Amino acid sequence: AWGLAMSRSHGTAPSHSGEADAFLPDFCRRTLLLRTMQIGWAPILAPSAAEGADGLADSMVSTNGSARKPFAPTEALLPATRVRLLLDRANDLAERLSTEKDPSAIDDLARQLEVILASEKSAENESGSSAVRWAFNVYTANLRFGETYTVTASPKERSEYIRKYNGLPDVKQVILADLDLRDLYRNQILTAIDDSRAEFRYQKKELQNRRREWEYLQEPGTNEKSIPPTFDAEELISLLKSAQTSCQQWFGFISEKDVKEALDVVLAEN
Repeated sequence: AWGLAMSRSHGTAPSHSGEADAFLPDFCRRTLLLRTMQIGWAPILAPSAAEGADGLADSMVSTNGSARKPFAPTEALLPATRVRLLLDRANDLAERLSTEKDPSAIDDLARQLEVILASEKSAENESGSSAVRWAFNVYTANLRFGETYTVTASPKERSEYIRKYNGLPDVKQVILADLDLRDLYRNQILTAIDDSRAEFRYQKKELQNRRREWEYLQEPGTNEKSIPPTFDAEELISLLKSAQTSCQQWFGFISEKDVKEALDVVLAEN
């Protein structure tokens, strides 16, 4: 694992577009970095961060606690924290929607869920990008990195990398690899949310169609009686859970202390 151990605190993230089509030519080299690294003012990996770095084992991690992970002000983490809480709320509503039988209760839950999904679609900043993308970009744009890094990989991994690439990566490569991985998780969140919106719209329309058929069968003169149709939320739940998982991996790069501070601020807003 590659970790940044800071010699000074005024370094900032290099220019980085974060778009999938803007990867640098050395993408393959940085992909290996993504699989074997954790950047930070600390070469220490919390369990959640280890999962976000393809499951690095604790035995591979340095116990030197004299440094810190890259960080940004708490205020910069608030937008992403709000998105995370909205995802938790959306998943809870979808879970309840999947088991609800009463038509009026189904409609109420669906309205609440639609508001959450639609709010992230309609709210756009001045540049036109989605509110979710903006929320995560605010944090990465304010990240502070140091000027050196500590190699916390095993001797075998270190040797393999040196043999393959004729040396260790420079600081800029390590930082760009870190940013790429953060952006990868952000993009997974965006995709899962977009897919969730589409699935919700589809299932809402399907429910309306099945209700019309059901209501026709309940008219006087028909002999077939049945319970009202319900909302099929199975795929929607799967998509929302995928968004939650990617969100947890993105937050895994951030110290637990900073995550808690941002969460406390957002919860106090309500």
